[in-house]
Amino acid sequence: MKKKIAYEDVLANLCRVRIDYCSSAEYEIKILRETFEKCDDVFLYPYIPMRLVALMEGYFQELYSNIIDADVKYRRNFAKLVKDVQFESPIIDSFEQNTITFGEYASMLLSCNKLEDIHNNISTLLGTDDFYDEFNDKSILADVKDIFYYRHIFCHEIAGNIILEHGKILKMIDSASEFMNIVGDFVFKILYPQAPELTRDIINEAQKDFEAKDKELHKLIKWLEENVDYEYWGINLDFMDVFEEYRNRRAEKECEEYAGGSIYSYFYAQSKTEITEELMNGLKKKYRIWIRAYNTSH
Repeated sequence: MKKKIAYEDVLANLCRVRIDYCSSAEYEIKILRETFEKCDDVFLYPYIPMRLVALMEGYFQELYSNIIDADVKYRRNFAKLVKDVQFESPIIDSFEQNTITFGEYASMLLSCNKLEDIHNNISTLLGTDDFYDEFNDKSILADVKDIFYYRHIFCHEIAGNIILEHGKILKMIDSASEFMNIVGDFVFKILYPQAPELTRDIINEAQKDFEAKDKELHKLIKWLEENVDYEYWGINLDFMDVFEEYRNRRAEKECEEYAGGSIYSYFYAQSKTEITEELMNGLKKKYRIWIRAYNTSH
């Protein structure tokens, strides 16, 4: 495991990441399958394991990042994987400025050189060893092992006597895709065990999340009002009426494209939750001296 990555390398990596589906590992694997299904040039076949490893590495880096950023208990579990993590000053500054999350940085320190690396990372981060139980078809795991095996050979050796068959590379592609789907679902169910499936339930859950976050905000402001010397510090937190109007209008603006649709209420509530979190994070940073006392008393 690495202990340190240069800030420039971290930033360059993240700048190459796009969030649209056409830039995802899932989409590229789909295109690889369609392309190589018609390809009979055996000299191009070594490209498959090399590219599949790169796609899996990117996919799991994002998955690790989401896990680590999801809860403090997963960040503690990360410490079991990488000891004595080292941070350059620009990395620390990026955490402070919220341009890079700890999960994004930490995920780059985790190895992805073989199947066992992925198993160890996921199992340690989540604190569970049920990873392999998700695979009813164990041939998928065998194919993933082969992908890493052939990737190493074709990257580091001439290996003129190693010839991949057409059926083999297609099976590699299919297994890599299924492997990522199964692991992704496994992680999602652990991170979000009560995730609703029906549209009505999804909307209700989003509304509950907003109400809880709004209640948390009011509780924080009330505590600050009761514990901060306003006259001495020149602080005024009597702005909730203005903030609520801003929050509603901004959420409406952000969700315009969904107006009239059944899912509009979900995105509207989600947007208001995010805007509320922005204010809370700002208050916690600005009044961090008092917040330390708040955290120890709650």
